[in-house]
Amino acid sequence: MEAPPRLAVPAALPVALAASLRDAISARTELRLLGVGRSVVSAERELIKTGSLPTVALALSYGVQASDITPTFSDDFATVSLLASWNLYNGGKDARRGRVKALELSALDVRRRQLLDQIAVEVHDAHGAAEVSLHAVASAQERVRSAQAVYDIVSKKYAVGAVPQIEVIAARTALLQARTDQITAATDTHLRLVELERVTETQGSLR
Repeated sequence: MEAPPRLAVPAALPVALAASLRDAISARTELRLLGVGRSVVSAERELIKTGSLPTVALALSYGVQASDITPTFSDDFATVSLLASWNLYNGGKDARRGRVKALELSALDVRRRQLLDQIAVEVHDAHGAAEVSLHAVASAQERVRSAQAVYDIVSKKYAVGAVPQIEVIAARTALLQARTDQITAATDTHLRLVELERVTETQGSLR
């Protein structure tokens, strides 16, 4: 019984922990959505600030006015109008709305720090578990080589009548168990790599 080729695993993790953290921070959907939400709230706050500032309008008018139906160039006129308005008092609504948006921004910043801490823990755990599983694969492969060597020796001794058949059966059973453990370790490693890809949102990059 041999491990299927599709269960082959890398000798070492193809990405370091620091790189995994960077990938997660740049790719995680929660952080990107939080960033979009913060941009919206920030824009709303700026609009509130703009609404409380004075507004100035400049208007230019040009026309002709005459007492008869044949006006001349001396009958034309032009006017320039400058209009300014400033809502000095609106019941404090803009100030309250501005404070609300400031609090929303603070809450979003707190949420981002919480998400960063949570993501860091998830990446550390997933990366560590993947490393442990790779070490388990290496140990399982070593046990397969050792069991294979024992089985080969016992088989040769049995062929010349130097050992009883029970020893051959025991060596063969040990080899079968070692290969089974190797497949189990390889499968577990793939699961750990999938989990690492999930927490970093880099699907398909590690396998």
